[in-house]
Amino acid sequence: IVSPAAGGSVTRDIAQPTGGYDSGTNVTLTATANTGYAFANWSGALTSATSPVTVTIDADKTVTANFVQTYTLTMAQVGQGTTTPAVGTSTYPVGTVVSISATPATGWAFVGWLGGPVANAAQATTTVIMDANKTVTANFNPQYTLTMAITGLGTTAPAVGPHTYIGSAVVQISAAAAQGWQFVNWTGPVANPTTPATSVNVN
Repeated sequence: IVSPAAGGSVTRDIAQPTGGYDSGTNVTLTATANTGYAFANWSGALTSATSPVTVTIDADKTVTANFVQTYTLTMAQVGQGTTTPAVGTSTYPVGTVVSISATPATGWAFVGWLGGPVANAAQATTTVIMDANKTVTANFNPQYTLTMAITGLGTTAPAVGPHTYIGSAVVQISAAAAQGWQFVNWTGPVANPTTPATSVNVN
């Protein structure tokens, strides 16, 4: 017996003769899933999760091949990094909760998942429930360093030193002169070099 009927088919290595098998005959059963299904297990007179499987005919027996519906998860990425599962297509039984993760390459940052939907699109490690065929894309952006420096006495925000940002971030910066000093200008690619408070596009 096949359950559900659309799930697949079963073949046996020895055809049943008229009148049935001789007692003690060993028959090998092979379950083959149809597209969109996967073999789950055998039930009835035989309990096993492997196929092919051999059953010894020592009485009248009923064996059922159980199949489960499956869906495909397609992993993709934009930018440089890796994903788990790897980029490509994998098949899972319906209802499976799949753990997925994204690891950026050096100099890149994970910025979010698209598609799915996933449990948390902002987290590098999250899950997706296989209740349909799904495509999930990991998005990576390059990272750049903004280095703040001063000539003379005063402070800056962000503070003097290197700061890492995801590419194309617009960072608000400001300068405050120490007592007895005054702000003159910025050097570097800022929006307005003559005002103490301005911005820089970290691209």
